Amino acid sequence: MDPLKLREKCRFCFPPDKERILKKIKKFYIMLSLGPIVEGHMLIITKKHIPLFQSLSGDLVADFLAIKRVVRKILNEEYGGCIFFEHNLSSTSITKRDTPHDYHAHLHCVPTDADILEDIQEVLTPIHVDNWNSLGDSARQFNESLYYENNSGDMYIFSVDKHLRKQFLRHLLAKKLGVPEKADWTVYLGWEDIFTAKKKLTPLFEKEELK
Repeated sequence: MDPLKLREKCRFCFPPDKERILKKIKKFYIMLSLGPIVEGHMLIITKKHIPLFQSLSGDLVADFLAIKRVVRKILNEEYGGCIFFEHNLSSTSITKRDTPHDYHAHLHCVPTDADILEDIQEVLTPIHVDNWNSLGDSARQFNESLYYENNSGDMYIFSVDKHLRKQFLRHLLAKKLGVPEKADWTVYLGWEDIFTAKKKLTPLFEKEELK
């Protein structure tokens, strides 16, 4: 993709709100999500324009999983829970095919012990996977998919074989938590929660030595 187009349009290649960044690592960065469903809602993002985390090359997987473990530890300690999800290349994230950040790997890390597995199962069939390598193998079988990991660390991939609403998993979680108005990050920006989380979490991430 044209670097100029990425600069103009991809929010993850060139993040416009650098005050939301909690920590920069060699190949990744951790950023508080715009439109947090709850305080502390953050994203793990690849610096390189990679389409989804299940397509990471082998040399990056170990670093990514180490970052993910640190995020889970901090969110569990500060907020009492942590779930992960990614919309991947699916109709749930894409409204216009020329929106580059929809094609840029970004893992949602949400501090909650709520489990939306049953809610997703009402629409899609889950495939339980035991480790990240088998997750990637499963994801590559599908043109479009969703990824979800609950507070216990159980990982699931879902083949998307039907049209779903944009930001599908965000809507399910926001509804589960009783804050449906926070589902759409383009409408609810949540800067108060962002600044509160930044003050609380920055010192904790500064202590962590990540590659």
